[in-house]
Amino acid sequence: MLTEGFSFADAFGFSIVTMATVGYGDIAPKTMAGKFLATFIIAAGIGTFLRVIAAAMDLLLDKREKVLDWKSST
Repeated sequence: MLTEGFSFADAFGFSIVTMATVGYGDIAPKTMAGKFLATFIIAAGIGTFLRVIAAAMDLLLDKREKVLDWKSST
């Protein structure tokens, strides 16, 4: 809102679209500060997505390991 002069709704929508790396192109940063902020938001969004995927894989592998341990002990 401050760097680009967007309304709250536009800034919020832009942040969500950018974080999801969808990038519709209807709203784009024009200032250098806005571009740096968008880059940071993209990196944070990708990092968050990868962390969620890693946590889900960890849960699945832990479950698989427990099943294999149970089968080998019987």
